[in-house]
Amino acid sequence: MRLILFLFVLSCYRLSAQVVDKSSFVQVEKGDFRLDNMNYSYIGANYWYAAFVAIDEKGKERIVRELDFLKEAGVLNLRLMASGEGPSTEPFRITPTLQESMGNWNEDILTGLDFVLAEMAKRNMKAVLCLNNFFYWSGGMAQYVSWFTGEKIPYPEEHGWDTYMRFSARFYTLPKAEKLYFELLNKVVSRKNTITNTLYVNDATIMSWQLANEPREFGHDKKYVKWVKKSSDLIRKLDANHLICIGNEGILDHLVGTTYHKTASLKNINYLTVHLWPENWSWYSPKNPDESFESTKIKSKKYLDKNAEAAILSGKPIVLEEFGLARDGGSYQADTEVLMRNKFYQFLYETTLGNPNSPYRGMNFWAIGGEGRPRQAETYWQSGDDYIGDPPHEKQGWYSVYFTDQSTFDWLKKVRN
Repeated sequence: MRLILFLFVLSCYRLSAQVVDKSSFVQVEKGDFRLDNMNYSYIGANYWYAAFVAIDEKGKERIVRELDFLKEAGVLNLRLMASGEGPSTEPFRITPTLQESMGNWNEDILTGLDFVLAEMAKRNMKAVLCLNNFFYWSGGMAQYVSWFTGEKIPYPEEHGWDTYMRFSARFYTLPKAEKLYFELLNKVVSRKNTITNTLYVNDATIMSWQLANEPREFGHDKKYVKWVKKSSDLIRKLDANHLICIGNEGILDHLVGTTYHKTASLKNINYLTVHLWPENWSWYSPKNPDESFESTKIKSKKYLDKNAEAAILSGKPIVLEEFGLARDGGSYQADTEVLMRNKFYQFLYETTLGNPNSPYRGMNFWAIGGEGRPRQAETYWQSGDDYIGDPPHEKQGWYSVYFTDQSTFDWLKKVRN
C-alpha cells in the first residue's frame, strides 16, 4: 500500500514538474518582456467577465465569437478576473461568484475559466489572471473582512469611499483572511484544466498571476508589503514558469502607491502595473472636452512618467493595464461616437509604447464590452443582464468598448501596422 501511495505521489510530482519550453512563456529579461526568443509588447484589453459568462452553452458561444473578433483585431493579451467572493444577495456584485461562502467553491466558474483559457490557446493569446479585488464588485478583500469579522460591508454609496477603503484594507491585518486567500491561490494556481488536461502551471497561455485588482495600502503599509511578499513567494513555490505582478494603480498622491518602490523591488514581482482614470480623478470632463483634454494630457504624462521612473529604477518592465474615457459628451449610448476616447488612446500610445525610450511594454484598455449590451444604458447591472466592460457598481455603458466601435479598432489596426 505504501509503495502504491509513493508511486502515486511520485507521478503527481513528475506531472507538476513537467519540463516545458520556457520560450513559449512570457518572461522578463533586462527590463523587457520576451516571448519565443523575441521582445514582446502588446496592446491588449481588460476582459474581466469572460470566465463568468462561460458557465453555460450560450455564454460559451458568446465567448467564442468574441475571441474570434479579438483575434482578428489583433487584441491578443487579455486581463481576466479569476476570483469572486460572496453571496448574490450583496449589492453591486458579479454573480455567480467563485466562492459564494467561505470554502464553498463554485466549480462552474473554474470550468468557465478552463474553457476561456483553452479557447485563448487555440488563438495564441495570453492571459493575465487576477486573483483578488480591493473593490467590492467581485467581493474581494471587503468580503474577506466581512466573513471573518461578521461586520457588514460599508458600501461607499451609503458610507463614502474613505470608510469603505479603510474597511477593505483591514484584510491585511486579518491572518484568517490571508489564510483563506492563500487557499484560493493554491486552488487556482495548482489547477488542471478540465478541457485540455494541462496544469495551469504548465500552460503558456497564462502570461502572469496578479495578486489583486488595485490593492491599496490605506494606512497598513508594513502589513501590505508583507502580504505582497508572502503572496508572491507562495505563487513562485507553486509555479516556476509564470510571471507575477501586483495589479496596483501606481504612485498616485498620498493615498495610493506609498509602498510602490518597495514592492517593485521584491524578488518575485516581475513587472509593474499602472492604471489611469482621468474622469474618475476629476481631471477630465466629457461635458467640457476641449478645455479639459489638454490639461488631462499634461497630468497623465506626468503621472505616467513618475511611474516609468520607478520601473527604470527597479529594472523591470511596466504595463499600463487600465485606462479609459467616456463616450463623447458623456453619453452612455452604444451608438455615440468615441472620438475623444480614440484621441486619448493615441496620446497614451505615443507616451508609452510609441516612445522608444519608455519602459512601458504593454497597454490593456478598459474594457471589452463585446457584443453585450446593457438592459438600459446608464443603469446598474442586475442579475440576468449581459456582462459588458463596466462592472456592476458602475453605470453600464460608461467605458465599455463594443465591437461596433469601429473607429477604435481602426485606430488599433493603424498603430499595430
